[in-house]
Amino acid sequence: MPKAKQVAVIPWRDRGGLHVLLIRKRKGGRWGIPKGHIHDKSFDYHKAAVEECHEEAGIEGRISRRFLGEFNYRRNGGRHHVRVLTLRVKRVLADYPEMEIRERAWFTLGDAIGRVGRKSVRALLAELPNWIGERKALGKV
Repeated sequence: MPKAKQVAVIPWRDRGGLHVLLIRKRKGGRWGIPKGHIHDKSFDYHKAAVEECHEEAGIEGRISRRFLGEFNYRRNGGRHHVRVLTLRVKRVLADYPEMEIRERAWFTLGDAIGRVGRKSVRALLAELPNWIGERKALGKV
């Protein structure tokens, strides 16, 4: 079975320290990052990433052009390949499409790493400060 293509986003902001927005199902699911399938045939990861951030977390901002990393996982008998972007959050919406089924919360980077269930996402979160530093040095954040 071929791998399903997905995109995930690590939403962040700098408010006297690096903070990451995590989401989870309201019924007490694991904390994670916005993620979803690539729905259009052009496999536009950036467009899908912006849509997932809006739908699942109610956030808008500056999406990275470059991928932070990627990971694979299995679920319901299927294999998934996920490419991960970042989003510097500029706006948090009061209302968003999945607000009835998902909750969102800001965490310090250390707290976020401790709460995320997937080991591969924890590793990417740990890389975020270096990635942001490199992007700032290039004037791209």
